[in-house]
Amino acid sequence: MKYGVGLKARGCCIVERFQCSTIEIGGHCTFNSSSRFNFRGINHKCIIQTGCPGAKIIIGNHCGFSGVSIVADKEVIIDDYVTVGANVIIGDRDGHNDIYKSESRPIYIGKHAWIGMNATVLKGVTIGEYAIVGAGAIVTKDVPAYAIVAGVSARIIQYRNRCE
Repeated sequence: MKYGVGLKARGCCIVERFQCSTIEIGGHCTFNSSSRFNFRGINHKCIIQTGCPGAKIIIGNHCGFSGVSIVADKEVIIDDYVTVGANVIIGDRDGHNDIYKSESRPIYIGKHAWIGMNATVLKGVTIGEYAIVGAGAIVTKDVPAYAIVAGVSARIIQYRNRCE
């Protein structure tokens, strides 16, 4: 595991790296695992887990997370300045491969994206730069840059002003 300078872990985080996989966290990232640091209500500690050889989780610089679960059997890449609200789940796999075999597909989250609390980002999704994912949304398909999405399944409700 590699991590940059200025990493803050507020409360205990669970980091589990499968052998021959990669977890890299950029500089000045914050992981809140306690409601003491996020009053919205964190349901669990931050979890970062690779589940297969060759899996990658790469997190850029200046990102913030609260009670997030990030799991990868293939690849999850989160670019710089991404903010992820309480209890968000980001996973490139369906889980329970012993019951239902399915293929993992990579996830990419662009610079300055913001993901609201209790959202879920499913496998194969790209979230463009400056996009906003509303609280509680389930993201099943790509989100364009500057789009604001909400709902189950998430759909575009408007676009951000590019001058913000």
